[in-house]
Amino acid sequence: MSIQVQSPFYVGTYTGGDSQGIYKYTLNPNGKLMSIGLVAKTDNPSFLSFNNAKDVLLAVNENENGTLTSFAVRPDSLEELSISDSGGSYPCFVTTNEDNFVLTANYGSGSVGLLQLNTAGKLSDLLD
Repeated sequence: MSIQVQSPFYVGTYTGGDSQGIYKYTLNPNGKLMSIGLVAKTDNPSFLSFNNAKDVLLAVNENENGTLTSFAVRPDSLEELSISDSGGSYPCFVTTNEDNFVLTANYGSGSVGLLQLNTAGKLSDLLD
């Protein structure tokens, strides 16, 4: 008997049309893609990134008043934990380091924002 492992992943979207936020998919070992469906309603989550432990998913909310949302990764959903200012307009990138500092780039304003995740996965206010 062989156990087939599925590889789950998340897709951010622009929410101007039918899309409502972040969707989850799995990729089976045989290469078959399966849609799990909408796992978080959020506005224009165009770029996603995990923290180092992969238990928190970060999403930029690419809007004029840019924000960043943190979500706890649950087996069947994402639980919104916090929303913070991205430090500019139309954020287009987010990443974390091993100390849970969060860096986001803002396309519209040409700026960079620095925040930090606490141990509960909540974002600080803008640090710089």
